[in-house]
Amino acid sequence: MPGLPAAHDGYVELYRNDDVAVFQYEATKEGEVLQSKLAGFHGTLTADAEHRFNGVYASGDVVEAGCNAYGRRKFEAAEATQPTLAFEGAAAHDGVDAGEEGPFVGAVERRRHDRIQTAARGRGQVGGGHGVSGSNGS
Repeated sequence: MPGLPAAHDGYVELYRNDDVAVFQYEATKEGEVLQSKLAGFHGTLTADAEHRFNGVYASGDVVEAGCNAYGRRKFEAAEATQPTLAFEGAAAHDGVDAGEEGPFVGAVERRRHDRIQTAARGRGQVGGGHGVSGSNGS
């Protein structure tokens, strides 16, 4: 980009609906820039929990649908050291009781659960139930 150093922080934002996706580059993450882009938009916005979105939600015309991917990754990272707690935390995060099968539990989640439970038994941490929701809303 002319006028910018060879290496700098830049951001690519995705704006989409059912029919089209637009990727747009910005050199800054300033909230005013974002508010300008979304002026006149009415609807639901799925985005990270960043303060720069506060102005977008202030009018009440835009409903916040938070992206939970970052929070979910923390539970996945914790599996190596605290598998039972990680499983229970992930189930709570996903809105599924650890002892029930949620609507999105499939073969992959069952294998993941079995792996976590096996690791927990090896550490003497016998744990809870079964069920992980696979929906993160993004």
